[in-house]
Amino acid sequence: MTRKGLKRFKRVEVVGRRAIASCLRRLFAVEKVHDSIPEEESHSLERILMMRQDRIGDMVISLPLFRRVRELYPESEIGVVASTRNAQVLAHETGFRVFTYGKNPARFLASMMGARAFRPDAVVDLHMHESTTSFLYAALSGAKWRLHVSARSGSGRKRRRDSPFPYSVRVPLPEGWHIVEATARLLSGLGRRVDPRDVRWGLTLSAEEEEFARSFGDTLQSPVRKCVALNISAGSPKRFWGAANCIHLCGSLLSNDLTPVLFHGPGDREIAFRIAGETQGVIAAPPTPTILHAAALLRLFPVLVTPDTSVVHIASSYGIPVVGLYPGDQGNLRRWLPWGTEYRVLQSEGPDSLESIEPGDVLSAVRDLLGQPG
Repeated sequence: MTRKGLKRFKRVEVVGRRAIASCLRRLFAVEKVHDSIPEEESHSLERILMMRQDRIGDMVISLPLFRRVRELYPESEIGVVASTRNAQVLAHETGFRVFTYGKNPARFLASMMGARAFRPDAVVDLHMHESTTSFLYAALSGAKWRLHVSARSGSGRKRRRDSPFPYSVRVPLPEGWHIVEATARLLSGLGRRVDPRDVRWGLTLSAEEEEFARSFGDTLQSPVRKCVALNISAGSPKRFWGAANCIHLCGSLLSNDLTPVLFHGPGDREIAFRIAGETQGVIAAPPTPTILHAAALLRLFPVLVTPDTSVVHIASSYGIPVVGLYPGDQGNLRRWLPWGTEYRVLQSEGPDSLESIEPGDVLSAVRDLLGQPG
């Protein structure tokens, strides 16, 4: 099928999903909306399904809280709807039944039917916005309790007072929430308090992934404590800091007796190895087969410099200090800041590029986090 044909098919698919959701809104209308599942009902949840079928960073943030739900409901079977991208984060987790969502219609239907066969008593939609796809899962699962954030969440033009989807539990969020706080609050709507301070952070790695990192660490000429991880990749062009800035920062780090180690995605591999080849002392990290291999590598280093991508949250989960580079117009910046670790945030002058962030400012933030005198 041509690209034009795929776009047309996607539009038809979206219209179809919305039409189905419209029918389900009427079919699954609720008489009373609760703030949480009533206590007498929360003790009898045999199966709980949590929906996190979006980005890798979202799953990294949510996983420790999922573990806490598993601990709080030891007699319950716990399911997770993941995407084809972020399911790899769960590769070595136990105690979860995983349903992998994909935009391909066949995979989408298969995962939805799997979720229905799971027969959950409660479904938690962890998207912080109204999603037709999520509501289809929640409604067609047959769950008695369908949880989402309050329809009154938000402010200004994005504030919603009338819910387009009939969830039986609408959990109010605190003002100025961080995504970790919001996720914990929503999961607490199941009836037992989920506290981010009670969870085990970090991803579960295999022996092979840990050996992959150890082998690379053994090749480093400099002590690891004098290395700085610099992620040059970004999820979109607007978050790309620019090769020139990266080269400038690398030179400054080397002048301060610090060794830059360049992290990169497949699309930026050539740039990383070119910079390393042209600047003596700069090291390009090896290509990583999975995000868990990248996580194992990140654990080696005392600080990370990166645009706002999933590695912010991976580093945070291990307590690695982060210098985060963010667009200047990010009004809800607090929602996505590093959680549970020291960090410094630098923002660009405008919304369309990070290139106005000065390498000198990044160097100062790195030295500050490493405890070096100014």
